[in-house]
Amino acid sequence: MIIVHGWLGSAESNYVLSLAAQLYQAGYNVCRLNLRDHGDTEHLNQGLFHSCLLNEVVDVVRVIQQHYSIKDLSLSGFSLGGNFVLRVAAQAKIARIALRTVIAICPALNPQTSDTALASGLPIYREYFLNKWKQVLKRKQKLFPELYDFTEMMAGNSITELTDILVRNYAGFRGVRDYYDGYSLLGETLAPLEIKSHILLAKDDPIVPVVDAGLLAKNPYLNITLSDYGGHCGFMSSIVGKRWADEWVLSRLNIE
Repeated sequence: MIIVHGWLGSAESNYVLSLAAQLYQAGYNVCRLNLRDHGDTEHLNQGLFHSCLLNEVVDVVRVIQQHYSIKDLSLSGFSLGGNFVLRVAAQAKIARIALRTVIAICPALNPQTSDTALASGLPIYREYFLNKWKQVLKRKQKLFPELYDFTEMMAGNSITELTDILVRNYAGFRGVRDYYDGYSLLGETLAPLEIKSHILLAKDDPIVPVVDAGLLAKNPYLNITLSDYGGHCGFMSSIVGKRWADEWVLSRLNIE
């Protein structure tokens, strides 16, 4: 199983470690993947991370499978990581990747509505992501001062505005709407999917509105589970940190 974290998370995020431990105990080999610029990897490349960098994730999945001669490979991801693994699965056939199952927990379905939810929701979520993102950008600027100067942007308090500036100036997009369309899962994005795929969503998720699930492509390989509670990638089953989503992932794997 390759596990992919959410935006501004890492291979060391608690939810990733929790699932990895559960899978390892069940006999799975586990690879915890860091997306570009995540997990203190800003120094490894000059370019900035953005969510439309799908090809490099497709490439690394294929390389891992080929290098280790893995015949039984599955993918799982949280939030933005869930978005990535579903898009990888949709391209698996043309990318020559053999997958068994793909599991996405609270995947980012529609970046536009998630942006709106963050902007209008509880400030604690917006401030968390904004402050953490600014720290990443500061590290990137320090590492590559000849390429980046985010000084003026640091005063902004809008994720939307910050995203718009970055994708216009550094990623070749016409603007934030063009960028969001580039990694949205709505419409026909998942129509090519030929891998058994499972999505877990929570009705009380403050970031991923479940209504968007109805706008995904109708595909017999895609199964959606709705939970009344769970928040955004929480799904806690006890106060000591156990996540029932981990057991749910195992149950999806065991029925395939």
